Amino acid sequence: MKNLFERTSSNWVRYSEYEWKAAEDGTLFLTPTKTAQPNIYDPLSEYQRIVLDALNIGRMESQKKTPQEIQKAIQQFAVKYGLLGLMTALPTTPCSA
Repeated sequence: MKNLFERTSSNWVRYSEYEWKAAEDGTLFLTPTKTAQPNIYDPLSEYQRIVLDALNIGRMESQKKTPQEIQKAIQQFAVKYGLLGLMTALPTTPCSA
């Protein structure tokens, strides 16, 4: 099979900027900034790059990277590909939390 998603497309949103926010218990969350601009793209058109980038981030801990370096890599991943996961509706405005 040459291209697994050859006849498939999917619209997804990614924002121009993301920031880390800490909950009261110290848990970190990555969210779009208040000034971030949404952009629609098709993640399936670049699924191979997404998988490779995700694997490289996953390998960072075994490469003795600092938590700050890993967080920065995750943040850069989100700018490139958005927060991949389940989404029931396309957000029309950036998060204001």
